[in-house]
Amino acid sequence: MAKAATAAKPRTHYLTGFGAKPSVFFSRVVPNRVFDAVIKRVM
Repeated sequence: MAKAATAAKPRTHYLTGFGAKPSVFFSRVVPNRVFDAVIKRVM
């Protein structure tokens, strides 16, 4: 968490928790905006 908060150019997404690997696959297949919209709808 500290690395993400202090990075000069932080990444859009970080791996944490259950289901991280499937979400990485999905995020590589679709554009960031589509991925973010799906995650927003699920939450």
